[in-house]
Amino acid sequence: MYQSRGFYITTPENRVLVSVVGVLVLVVGYYLDWPGSRQKDMPPVGFVVCLPRGSQPDLSFRIRELNRKYGPLASLKIGSSNVIIIGGDGKLVRELLDKRGSIYSNRPAEPTLQIAGGGDHLLFQQDTEKWRAARKQIVRHYPRASDPEQVRLQEAESVQLLYDFLHDPERHIKHSMRYTTSIIACLNYGVRCATYDDPVIHGIESIMTRISRPLVEHFPFLWILPDFMTGNWKAKALHLKQLMLKIYGGLAEIGSERGKSGLNTDNFAYKLRLDENVTNLTRNHQAQICGIALEGVAGVISTAILALLEDTTSQDRARQEIDGIYDEYTLPRWADEERMPFVRAIVRETLRWRPPLPSCVSHRLEQDDTYAGYFLPKDSTGRRSCPGVQLAEQGIFIAICRLLWAFEFSVPLGTTVNTDQSAFHGSIRRPKQYPVVITPRSERRVETIEREMLSAKESVFSLYGSYK
Repeated sequence: MYQSRGFYITTPENRVLVSVVGVLVLVVGYYLDWPGSRQKDMPPVGFVVCLPRGSQPDLSFRIRELNRKYGPLASLKIGSSNVIIIGGDGKLVRELLDKRGSIYSNRPAEPTLQIAGGGDHLLFQQDTEKWRAARKQIVRHYPRASDPEQVRLQEAESVQLLYDFLHDPERHIKHSMRYTTSIIACLNYGVRCATYDDPVIHGIESIMTRISRPLVEHFPFLWILPDFMTGNWKAKALHLKQLMLKIYGGLAEIGSERGKSGLNTDNFAYKLRLDENVTNLTRNHQAQICGIALEGVAGVISTAILALLEDTTSQDRARQEIDGIYDEYTLPRWADEERMPFVRAIVRETLRWRPPLPSCVSHRLEQDDTYAGYFLPKDSTGRRSCPGVQLAEQGIFIAICRLLWAFEFSVPLGTTVNTDQSAFHGSIRRPKQYPVVITPRSERRVETIEREMLSAKESVFSLYGSYK
């Protein structure tokens, strides 16, 4: 049966919910032609039973299979919701989500995350003045053009990534999590994560593991029922809210205080606090705006390494491209990104092959629409662009090209590589722990890493505080 964002129907709570849904759907269905009905001119496919039992990553894979079978435009009926699936056709995406963006860019009601974010989580807000004001602030802080100071920070943090891979290779996935989280913590709050055991990282991981969309969200008429009858979804959402307030709110206060003290005055939390009388953004909204970036792309680096373990030809080709530019004493730089098109292709293919949000984040259609003879009903859900994507791809590129410069990645003897959907987990997709042999390419490269680590500590890391 259907499973959405890691919330399984087979849990005890959901068995109660399914029983309640079954009874009420029979009653409602007697009087209304719902939920099994769908207009005959909607895109093909039909109902949620077309989808397999399995984890969310497997669900997203099956959805792509539906696009391959039925074409780039398909639809599903999930409870009372119409879901329009757009895939495999860039022209169609541009036509609907770009050219007709004014009616395709809103968000569907997602009460769990609206409760958890206090109505202020940017990813799930409706297209309102408040949302536009928040997005404007993010675009100002994370411009599309590369910022030299942001690049300097990313390159310094990537040196520690190499250092950690060198001295503690068994925890390679955790080192990648530290790298991506520390960059955002520095930019947003003026504090860095020196180790994976930093409380910021554990707080973010707790939030990521609790973000889910329960089955009840597809049946709005069930929202008024007592919580125990619907999987205790409201209680779980309130618990997530308290966790977000503690982590995001605490970090925002630290960033604000550092700015007031003249430290890291460019940190995002401090700039939001300075402008709050102009933007009218509440303290919770400010905290949620800064916090959203922490929920992003931690698993992409580990995913790329996993793929390159299987595709050794691409690993060798990328390394040859890097070696054609840099010697053993010089780390790759973002400034030379255009000279490394194959490494750039690896980054983009990784994001396409195993995106962090496998089912994307839904859009909501503001009014009825038609395309190629198909009817797309109002309130259908389908995806919004991310204003921080440039920074994210930049950080991933720097990490991957430097890791390939420094190490060879191979499969341990007697083991095999699993790259299918079962190798991943989480609502924000990350690979499970996998075996890998990480071998420094030469002693000179090791010496370069050690030297650059000392330099990064003195010139960059010393500028930032820590979360306590």
